[in-house]
Amino acid sequence: MNDENENKERDESQYERLAHKTAELLDSIKEKTPETMEKLVERAKKELVSAGELSSKKADEFGAYLKKDLQFTKEDLIKLGDILKDKSHPSRVGAGILGAFHDIAKVASTQLNTLADKVEEKLTFKTGGMTGPSTLTCTKCGKVIKLTKTSRIPPCSGCKGASTFRKSY
Repeated sequence: MNDENENKERDESQYERLAHKTAELLDSIKEKTPETMEKLVERAKKELVSAGELSSKKADEFGAYLKKDLQFTKEDLIKLGDILKDKSHPSRVGAGILGAFHDIAKVASTQLNTLADKVEEKLTFKTGGMTGPSTLTCTKCGKVIKLTKTSRIPPCSGCKGASTFRKSY
């Protein structure tokens, strides 16, 4: 059983060396086509056999495995490319941008409404309050009162009584 584990570990290590050597060779070239990959695997096999790191039989065996792994990787990359093309289609991207813009606008709208309510509250004055020079519009009847100096807010002459006003400048 111990020899079996050692053989397994040695095989795994040798396979990793072949894969690593192929990756090193791949990094050194510009053209990365499937045909080039095949040639690189063959070149890596020869170099490792020449260096005595792999037997010719193991190099062929592992080379076939590595080529198979590379084929699966190629197929996965093609599928991933197709998915990416579909997901990044301009109409989907546009919809995504519009969706994001909608979410941002909705939050901004809520915040702006809250701000508008606060501003409206700050612009609302009642009879008897004090204010500086401004124009006050009765919220009940629309009558306008113009104050030319700081003064106490009088009752609305249109409603004939206490009133709430909206201030403008």
